[in-house]
Amino acid sequence: MPDLVRNRYLTVQRDPDGLSVQTVQCGTATEASARLLVDPHTFVISAAQWEWHRPPDSQPRESTPVPELVGVEAYFQKGASAFRAALAEYPNLARELFIENIRALIQAESFLYAERGYPTLDAYVEYWKGFYRGSCRYYSNPDRVEVGWGRYVGRRTGINLFNRFESLSRSLAADALTIRALLSDSFHEMVLTLVLDPENQEIKRAKGGVLRAPDRVCFESPALVSGLEGAVLTGKSKKEIAPLIGGAQGCVHLINLAAASAEIAAG
Repeated sequence: MPDLVRNRYLTVQRDPDGLSVQTVQCGTATEASARLLVDPHTFVISAAQWEWHRPPDSQPRESTPVPELVGVEAYFQKGASAFRAALAEYPNLARELFIENIRALIQAESFLYAERGYPTLDAYVEYWKGFYRGSCRYYSNPDRVEVGWGRYVGRRTGINLFNRFESLSRSLAADALTIRALLSDSFHEMVLTLVLDPENQEIKRAKGGVLRAPDRVCFESPALVSGLEGAVLTGKSKKEIAPLIGGAQGCVHLINLAAASAEIAAG
């Protein structure tokens, strides 16, 4: 039975005042949420709200606007760096959840190509292929991809543009520490299971699986997860973890799950 669970939900929705982007974390240790209101044309933030519904160690609950993020562009590494600087005085969890909002917004951009200045979805996809070239197995093997991104995602109408669920659990036994991680979003679904030595947290077994992805080439990436075996992820950054499971030939989402697994393994 798990002794620690962490769930995250990311969503992007159209709002009368722009785009509402929110990440919620709810689990054994804590419950919190980070929300942004973003201009759909520029991705510049017009409002931000941080709420700690169930803080650890009996700390007081929080619900506060975050004016430091107003005017910041929520996009890729430049945005993430600006978030870290603007949120230096906030809890680490606040920074994590607000940065998750950037990831959600970038995923939803496929349905905002007109607002972002692209004449067609195909034009946006061509830009994206060049920008993201060599970043994961899908974008590192364009000659092998059978299903283009535009064909895969299609058109999406209505209020809701993107959803992501991420669930991790930790189970401790006398001879093993087992981490199970699941990601399911509007475009992908995958799982990762790690069995660690409970003393030194060295990974003894690692297994991954892709249930849903843009193209068949993506389904090859779980085979690279075995590269985690023998490694200790505690204290390693995502950049240090990525080469262990294929780097540009691996899956960025499995890399993210591995990094999240390291966090929950540490407690």
